[in-house]
Amino acid sequence: MTTLTTAEIIKGLTIKSQAGNNFAASLFTGYNKYKSFTPKQLPYARQIAAEGLGITLTPATSQVIKPHVKPLAESIGADFIKLIERFNIAKTNGLKRPALSFKFNNSPIKISLAPETGANKGYLYVKSDGIYMGKVSPEGLFTKSGICGSNIIEFLKQIGNDPVKFSAQHGREIGQCCFCARELTTKESVKWGWGPICASKWQLPWG
Repeated sequence: MTTLTTAEIIKGLTIKSQAGNNFAASLFTGYNKYKSFTPKQLPYARQIAAEGLGITLTPATSQVIKPHVKPLAESIGADFIKLIERFNIAKTNGLKRPALSFKFNNSPIKISLAPETGANKGYLYVKSDGIYMGKVSPEGLFTKSGICGSNIIEFLKQIGNDPVKFSAQHGREIGQCCFCARELTTKESVKWGWGPICASKWQLPWG
């Protein structure tokens, strides 16, 4: 198939949203608010909608944009310094690639360190379903991409307010450690929301 109408895109996004894809839900919410997609959002909307409809688009139509392409950014007034501090602790304790993993509307949210050799050394990258949503500066300021929806921002704010408390609660809810993405299998790990190794590396309560 070579094209999708706006109605088909909305239908496909609705299907994916109902299936728990929070990125599709974010695009759908944005369209309902502004009655249009931005030039950066449209290729993603087409691609995800096509998946929801079970349609294969030609490369020219789908206009797949790789996650590393930077959409229009916008800083928001939120303090993520506690998140930066926790990552710094993990680095000091020997973790080379510390990352946090969460689930939002059944879709993965990952927060990880930017490459040490790049222009954003010291920053944290935020991705949803592998797609770039924004970055956190060493000073704790979150800059969202042009396709990051308000629902994802609110979820990130909850993490930023108290990363340890939120990760503990979230880990217990999903049965998975947010610090290493492994299943919680022991009585102690289920109690805390993480295991002894992560407790040591990230300086978390244990015992």
